[in-house]
Amino acid sequence: MSGFRHAFSMTRKEVRDAVPPGTISLSIYSQESAGRTHLKNNGELVLSPQPSEDPMDPLNWPSWRKFTVLLLMSLYAAIGNFTSGSISSAFPLYATPMAFNPPVSIGKLGHLVAVNVLMMGAANILWVPLANTFGRRPITLFNILLLTLCCVWAARATSFGSLLAARFFMGVGVAPADTIAPNVVGEIYFAHQRGKAMGFYTVFICIGPVLGGIAGGYIAGNLGLAWIHWINVILSGILLVACFFLVPETLYVREVPQATDPALDNGGKDEDAASSVKIEDITRNRTTSGSYTELTFLRSLKLYTYHGNLFQNFISPWLTLRLPGVWLVMLWYAGLVGGVVTISTVGPTLAAQPPYLWGNNAGLILVGGIIGALIGAVATALTADRIVTTKKTLQGEENMESEARLPIALPGLVLATTGLWTFGFCAQASNPHMWIGMQFGLGMLSFGLMQAPSIGFNYIIDSYASVSADCFVVVTCMRAIISFSWTFFASGWVESAGPAIPFGVLCDLEHVVSKIKEPHKRAYLITENINDASTDEYTSTFFPIASDLESQASQALDSGKPDDAIDLFRRAAVVYRISRFPYVDITQPNSIKRAAFERQKQVYLKAASRWDPPIKEVIIPHSSRGRNDGQEIPIYTRIPRTARPDNPVPVVFIMTGLDGYRPDNSQRTHKIIGRGWAVVIAEIPGTADSPADPADPSSPDRLWDSVFAYMATQPMLDMSQVVLWGLSAGGFYAIRAAHTHASRLRGAIAHGAGCHYFLDKEWLSRVDDHEYPFSIMPGWTKKYGYDDTEVFVQEARKKFSLVETGIVDRPSCRLLLLNVPDYFPRAKAMCHI
Repeated sequence: MSGFRHAFSMTRKEVRDAVPPGTISLSIYSQESAGRTHLKNNGELVLSPQPSEDPMDPLNWPSWRKFTVLLLMSLYAAIGNFTSGSISSAFPLYATPMAFNPPVSIGKLGHLVAVNVLMMGAANILWVPLANTFGRRPITLFNILLLTLCCVWAARATSFGSLLAARFFMGVGVAPADTIAPNVVGEIYFAHQRGKAMGFYTVFICIGPVLGGIAGGYIAGNLGLAWIHWINVILSGILLVACFFLVPETLYVREVPQATDPALDNGGKDEDAASSVKIEDITRNRTTSGSYTELTFLRSLKLYTYHGNLFQNFISPWLTLRLPGVWLVMLWYAGLVGGVVTISTVGPTLAAQPPYLWGNNAGLILVGGIIGALIGAVATALTADRIVTTKKTLQGEENMESEARLPIALPGLVLATTGLWTFGFCAQASNPHMWIGMQFGLGMLSFGLMQAPSIGFNYIIDSYASVSADCFVVVTCMRAIISFSWTFFASGWVESAGPAIPFGVLCDLEHVVSKIKEPHKRAYLITENINDASTDEYTSTFFPIASDLESQASQALDSGKPDDAIDLFRRAAVVYRISRFPYVDITQPNSIKRAAFERQKQVYLKAASRWDPPIKEVIIPHSSRGRNDGQEIPIYTRIPRTARPDNPVPVVFIMTGLDGYRPDNSQRTHKIIGRGWAVVIAEIPGTADSPADPADPSSPDRLWDSVFAYMATQPMLDMSQVVLWGLSAGGFYAIRAAHTHASRLRGAIAHGAGCHYFLDKEWLSRVDDHEYPFSIMPGWTKKYGYDDTEVFVQEARKKFSLVETGIVDRPSCRLLLLNVPDYFPRAKAMCHI
């Protein structure tokens, strides 16, 4: 490739005639015209890369051997993904005491898939450099052996922690299936054959997790949970034996193509010479066949080759991040795989629940993925190679451009994104026939995913052939990060918010994270290197997407589609919610975070006010306010249609947390209303719109006095049946209210936080080291009315502890303490209750 100096000195004509990497001529006519009559061809096309005379050269292998290698590498991908996905449809059984006692929640069981898919990508940081140094064969065989042994471990695991660790290392063993395996396919086929070959491989990689999800439920239901893993042992063991005997080494070093660029030889001064450069010279230095020996069966079993420079091979993958094509394929592939993995994880769980109750058949919810993948395979097979072997290419009128493959993937990408929406919205509906829409949604996604490796991986191999394995490392790492992130949080999110919002937001955030066009119009997190959520740049990045959703919602209203408008408004509210993380500083009323929160409330109420029954915002007087308290308290209320003055209903009073506010409780209110109860939601001191003085430990008592006084004026609320539910940081206030307002409460639930030790100096000094994805200490300091973090750490426990202040020594109503978020101490937070 030419250097920057030469590139920027090129004339307009030279730029027009210049050819990007991966551009070659496959035309026999044009090559003969250039005097290259010695080039090997198949009678129609010039072969690229040009094979050597060595029988060990994978390009010279007979068709049966090539297909055998292709089949086994494809089976490696399928079996690896089968082992990853087969456990998901058994989650309803794993969540019972027959698996672990005490039982593990569905949300936490999702971690078994999350850590697995994370290592399926991350482990390639190790494996690909080793494969580039010691060959594909030893690394592949070792990892299949590792997968087999870890499946044995999983089958014999007796605790959740042991099974989680086994799944972690199973992911390590599957990792080369996504990087080394496609590279092997690229090394045994010529450029004009790779599309169909990669399409074949892609069918297996797509249907692997789907077949696993379908089979897992039947295996667990009929043979027991352990047999999910014993089946994986059998499959991977057979694959290990087959690969040992039938897959030779494919890493073969040929002469590197020499770019015939006269402009580089004379300093770029010869314009005519430079402009005459049309194609990459695909000739090779040839050696007589007499210096080679035949590829015998024993030679094919050789386990070790050495290509040197191990340190450089570990660095090389990260250098490929400077290549724009890598970013294109990386974000494209990662987004779609993340969707498939997430659906494969949560889909069977949804089918096992009402209104479906499919039991062992729950995995059948994934059948649409197989159909979509097969249709996508046919479409890809018909187009992937044909686009580069057109009549003009054969006649020499056009060269083969690696970018020529990309346009045919665009329809599939649009279809896949629509499929995510379709799955989420259909899964949200309570109609027992909506499984049909879920099948279609997954099928559409699988169709689009088929083209990501078939087209995208070939684009990388064609464009960056010498470093394609390194490119695959960063591609699969990004895929692993996105798949891990969505799978880690998806089960819990779907459980709490329903499927529509998570899958809708997945589509929305793909635009935020992976958009690579028109950077002058919008900022995007990756392309703009925005990593700090506390910045204005982070928040403003989400505004265009949220605004687009608002516009679509308004159009839906104008078109007489209120249900669509409600979903779009709610999704816009979710995007605004993410943009205002990690917290809204109450001391900065004009900040962009505050603006995001205001927009969130507006669009949320446009959706929630149209529900049946609706959520309403009520501004009530702070009748018990102190000197530094505000005058009004904004609350949300939702009252069931059955409530009447002569039939008052029980009330659940929700206290929100540090980063979760009134508009963030949709699914909770749905569940509560479904039981015929009313809901009242208010924010805790120091957050959002709360008027309570954050620095005054007694301000929450006055705040709840005013809220209870308002509730007592509402005849449809049964004030003898009030239960308090404090979420996250709100759990602290639930514990306090259980003692300060015991006579007004039937019971209280502290769903997180603590009462004493979580305000320790030692704990507060390490609070940012926990799993919370943002820095929490600045918001924690502001929330308690401090500007100086050090002062807060020194004074917090003495001033606010419910033990130090004697609150917990008072009589209490019935109090339920639930498990706490990871930034609160589990054991010590509650030990004084």
